[in-house]
Amino acid sequence: MTISARVLAVAALSALLAPLAPAAAADASCPERYHAALSSIGDDEYAALKAARTVAFKGDGAMPGAFVFPPPSRPRSREEMTALKEASGLARGRGRPSWQASADSRWLADRVTTELGDYLSQEKTPFLCGGVGEYLAVLRAQIARVGGGATDGGALVAAQMAATRQAIRAAHAAARPAPLPRYAPPLRNLLLSIVDFRPARGLERDPAIDPMQTHSSEKDIQGPRIDPDLPPLAMTAPIPLDTDADRLAAIDGLLELAQQRELVAGQAEEDMGDAGEEAESAQPRPVLTRLAALQPTIAAATGPASDAQTRRALVAALSAIEVLDYLAHRPASGEDPMLAAMERTFAAIEAAHERSCDCRD
Repeated sequence: MTISARVLAVAALSALLAPLAPAAAADASCPERYHAALSSIGDDEYAALKAARTVAFKGDGAMPGAFVFPPPSRPRSREEMTALKEASGLARGRGRPSWQASADSRWLADRVTTELGDYLSQEKTPFLCGGVGEYLAVLRAQIARVGGGATDGGALVAAQMAATRQAIRAAHAAARPAPLPRYAPPLRNLLLSIVDFRPARGLERDPAIDPMQTHSSEKDIQGPRIDPDLPPLAMTAPIPLDTDADRLAAIDGLLELAQQRELVAGQAEEDMGDAGEEAESAQPRPVLTRLAALQPTIAAATGPASDAQTRRALVAALSAIEVLDYLAHRPASGEDPMLAAMERTFAAIEAAHERSCDCRD
């Protein structure tokens, strides 16, 4: 081929490649596309994460930051101790998740957030697409130490609700006047007296194992098991405590008992009623607001020494309601705004890596 023929061939090839040159230049490499996607995530998902971190670490300044009625020292089951520990963390954290009360958890959450910011704002390099899955696995393992392993919120609420109902019944029983004896019982054989005892009202029994079959008039050599002329006693209905309105109603019932025994001071009954209505309608945590308004009136009240047991039972019931309210408003681990925003950022990085880093060269 002559020189002129080569020149013509090169010119023809250049003419064919000229339209393809801009398209090839516009087709960015995988690291470039991934870097652009990371910048977009920094402006969107990571910005939401930083806002959630600010809210999570700040807490609710309107909350007291401690128990209004500190729980009294008494024997508790393992479930009740776990519920009390969880509620104590919520009280100290002003409504934040319990992991916020741990300095280690706060450091980990803040460090992972900062690390994500550094990763999303890094400079473009040819190796940007490498090791992304392993990197996110390490960050998720660290965050699992913060939000993972959370106790079952439903089990905590159920355990504390049973303890609260028991404390409320104990307060009502302590405030009830002691019955006066009307006459001396006849002298009877001790064994027969025990057999003829009638089951107490409110006693929770299993009919399958209850030896006192109240629906039968069967007799044995010791006499009738029950009095056939008396109907069986009905079980007491459980006290509703599921909602804020239920817990406020329970507090009002205890307040009525306290007023009857003169265990409150400083506010009239109608003033306390107005405060309760205002707390229920205007405050985001009406139970805590109601308890905070009630605490000074109970602390300032003076009474005879004979009312000391009633006062202790009343305070224990109010404290149990407060613990239950913290647990009822406890944010679940999957609903924590900061951890949820962090997981959305992880997912966005994974999706961007899958879309952008598909080069095979």
